[in-house]
Amino acid sequence: MNASFRYPPPQGPWVIAFEWAELDDRLEVVSVTVAAADRDRPVTTSDLRAIPFASLINDARRQMVERMPGDSLDIRKARSGRTRLDKAHFENVAAAYIKAHKAGRSPTKEIAELFKVSKSTAAKWVGRARHDFDPPLLGPTPKGKAGGIGTDGRSP
Repeated sequence: MNASFRYPPPQGPWVIAFEWAELDDRLEVVSVTVAAADRDRPVTTSDLRAIPFASLINDARRQMVERMPGDSLDIRKARSGRTRLDKAHFENVAAAYIKAHKAGRSPTKEIAELFKVSKSTAAKWVGRARHDFDPPLLGPTPKGKAGGIGTDGRSP
């Protein structure tokens, strides 16, 4: 996957291209190219230091994940306003977790914001998605580290 754009927007003097690959269930940049848009000036070390690569990569990753097919969430509330904690709910929790992880965001925090619950409740829901279903909706993960996307290495 490749993405290129002018920097600074909209018609800055630089064309920056990122090459992406999915590594450990997350989109990561594996190559960066910086070129002068009109090719009549050199790219200097000062120019490179002035480009905020980390924020550009994070923004581009979010945009790419948001455009990925099949990642839309169907979040429905019961008529009483309370979330129904059935398998469909935990499938939505798992899908939100996977999307946030791939986008480089905090999955539990994203779930808390999306479902409008506390971070503690979101963490409990993630735990239930990992442990209460056969097969699990999310795979195991090292303690304190996001991941464990699917039991078969793919999204559920």
